[in-house]
Amino acid sequence: MTTKGSSGDQFFRGKEIAFMPEDEEAYCELLRQKAPSIRFIDDLNYKEVAASSVPGHLANRTVAACGLVVIILFAPSDDWQPEYRQVDTPLGQRWSLRHPSRLHGRWWRTRPNAHSRAEPAAYKGPRNPPGLGPARLYFSGQKDDPEHVRLAGELIRLVSRVATNKLLFVRTERTEPPVPVLRGGMTWAGFHAIEWAKQSPDRILGWTRAEAHSYGYRPLNDHA
Repeated sequence: MTTKGSSGDQFFRGKEIAFMPEDEEAYCELLRQKAPSIRFIDDLNYKEVAASSVPGHLANRTVAACGLVVIILFAPSDDWQPEYRQVDTPLGQRWSLRHPSRLHGRWWRTRPNAHSRAEPAAYKGPRNPPGLGPARLYFSGQKDDPEHVRLAGELIRLVSRVATNKLLFVRTERTEPPVPVLRGGMTWAGFHAIEWAKQSPDRILGWTRAEAHSYGYRPLNDHA
């Protein structure tokens, strides 16, 4: 399922995903084929935004070269690199990335170490199963630009070529295996993430902890 929405003159197209690094690279390859000018840039953290020196992040052709929060832009030339400007805010001047195109995106990546989650010895809350945390991806642009609307839709739909949303939503207790709740859901799990989950019955995709339980997804054929 693709999340669609708008705010003012902006539209967005997005998906919730659970990817292994191999899934990310497979998706990036499809993005490069569809839009060769696509670039991935680290988002500014709170220290960089307020720093006195100009941020020095580079434009990358793959998300693997970036951190956990990534800006997606479309370069006007092959040698383009990010430019930053200072803008006035209620908290003072802050650095802001200049967007070369009105079409852009953002990718909150699956944490690379989420599958090896440690549990403190004194912890008494919900069980921490091995899991891939939830991630999000979206593209956004101007609603009055039909080319941007078309391209954003095509780019986000490419997720279905490296992932599936045919998953089993499960609840996990502290000492029990995952309990099936329902079929389907919002998350798309990469094919490599699916294979990782199949290696052990307690591995969870899109793992989220709630007060009494934790939730996530398992491959659908667990209980076909």
